[in-house]
Amino acid sequence: MKLVNRRHTQLLEQVAFLRKVVRLNHLSTEPADYADKSTPPPNVTGLVLNTLPGQRQRATLIEISIGSDDGLAKGNELDVYRSSGKGAYLGKIRLVYVTPDKSVGELIEKTKNGVIQRGDNATTKL
Repeated sequence: MKLVNRRHTQLLEQVAFLRKVVRLNHLSTEPADYADKSTPPPNVTGLVLNTLPGQRQRATLIEISIGSDDGLAKGNELDVYRSSGKGAYLGKIRLVYVTPDKSVGELIEKTKNGVIQRGDNATTKL
């Protein structure tokens, strides 16, 4: 019984220390604040189906051919690239709308390698 009490005390001290570290890093200690956080998306690749141009004809909303049936969820990030020709990395999107077969992502990182267009690839694998 003495060993159990000692171990219990050690664990309480450890939890108190970890809570302090979390608070010092301005993070919440409430489990409910992390309930909507999902595991990383599976390795999937799909095609860009459509784009909605924004400023200077850069795509800002990108519709892709993969969705929740493929394991994707709102908030997942995918890299967009072109495989034809020499190939090029085009940017990163964050999913804002997900259906079973399709998703819509918002462009969060763009490059000067080209404009995202229909037929480009979107993947979680890079």
